[in-house]
Amino acid sequence: MTGWEPIVVKPLIILRQIKTVETERDALLRPSEEGTPAPGAMLKTLKGIGAEFAGVLWLEGLFRSFSNRRQVAAYAGLAPTPWRSGSVAHEQGVSKTGNPRLRTTG
Repeated sequence: MTGWEPIVVKPLIILRQIKTVETERDALLRPSEEGTPAPGAMLKTLKGIGAEFAGVLWLEGLFRSFSNRRQVAAYAGLAPTPWRSGSVAHEQGVSKTGNPRLRTTG
């Protein structure tokens, strides 16, 4: 025992775990054999959306059904935050409530 074993073994374990997660993500984004493309696979075909972004977008937010775009924005924490006092009205930016992983992805 030279003391180097933990330093070498931990990165190998982490790399194996990353490979497992990436394999599961790729399986989710793989087109189905039934002829109907999986939603994650359809997202991945859009220009500028890769495997990681499509996976997070599908798993964190778009698996739900929303009635309109405002509900999607509120769920993602990207809805505007208005402030009114008397005749003064301001926009304070986004609310930052909602799903933080979905909001910060991208």
